[in-house]
Amino acid sequence: MNKKLRVLIIEDSEDDYLLLQRTLGKGGYDLHCIRVDNPVTMTRALDSAAWDLVISDYSMPQFDGLKALKLVQKYGLDIPFIIVSGVIGENVAVEAMKSGAHDYLLKNNLNRLLPAVERELKEASGRSKRREAEKALNTSMQELKKQEEILKEKNIALKEILSQIETEKEEIQQHITANIEKLLLPSLRRLKQNGGEAEKRHIELLEKNLANMTSGFTRTIRNRISRMSPRQLEICNLIKSGSKNKEIADLMGISLRTVETHRNAIRRKLGITGDDTNLSTFLNNSAK
Repeated sequence: MNKKLRVLIIEDSEDDYLLLQRTLGKGGYDLHCIRVDNPVTMTRALDSAAWDLVISDYSMPQFDGLKALKLVQKYGLDIPFIIVSGVIGENVAVEAMKSGAHDYLLKNNLNRLLPAVERELKEASGRSKRREAEKALNTSMQELKKQEEILKEKNIALKEILSQIETEKEEIQQHITANIEKLLLPSLRRLKQNGGEAEKRHIELLEKNLANMTSGFTRTIRNRISRMSPRQLEICNLIKSGSKNKEIADLMGISLRTVETHRNAIRRKLGITGDDTNLSTFLNNSAK
């Protein structure tokens, strides 16, 4: 199937127009050609159809090639514009090329016409593809920038939400601490005064755990190692307050060996290696 080629030919000579048509027909194109020879008819042709190629004579009674070129440029068309003239001087040819003509040739040497047309159509297609690629890139960049702005807004909103959550958590913690100090601890002190030795030991353990809770120690340790069990956290609180293994065993009603096993597990979970680091000192420093 022959490729369709729409050619606007600016030529005052009907014979030269037909000669150009025959020459272009040798290229195997499915030609659609119109001849114009003045600004009015050329404007009408540009308004009525899209063109792949413009071929223009340089000098005509009512028109000339440079004026035709400016009219094409006024329409913003990036299509090949080739000047074909009977007589054209070197200076005129240079001026035409500087003005934007893609090529020029003489009517007595139309053998150059088809190669020139094929070359300029190929280059025009390449320019069109580059413009489309640049347009697509610009569209993608604008969309990316838009998404970036949306993400920034979401990040700001998320930070505000997280800040509000932290504020509310702190308020809840302060409320719990106040209630413990105001309501629980006084009651425990009264119970300790009136209870036996066993009750006193358990109350002391409870007091230490509550004190560590209100100081934030338990939250600090839990944040550092989420795999700490409730029993190990309880033992951490007692070690931090200076309790020895036997005292911990008595308070919690477990064997001394069980306490030692828990101490070793706590050291391992906290990443303490060797015997040089004192666990009680480490826990107190962690709470700061």
